[in-house]
Amino acid sequence: MELYGGDHEHPSIYGTYLATCVIYATIYGRNPSGVTYLPVTATHPRVTLTLEEAEFLQAIAWHTVQDYRVGRV
Repeated sequence: MELYGGDHEHPSIYGTYLATCVIYATIYGRNPSGVTYLPVTATHPRVTLTLEEAEFLQAIAWHTVQDYRVGRV
């Protein structure tokens, strides 16, 4: 799963979704797992994350925020 786009400076759809999940978890203090929104890109409106990819990124975001809060990161 590539988190950066082709220029290796800007996030890919995966990187953007992961960052959004981290922000959600940080602001609301809630696990983003189960959020049903799946993004599309402006250049490829039919290309989106799969449900499995979204669930994986949601879990990573939640675990990262939790680890940060208890000082493990």
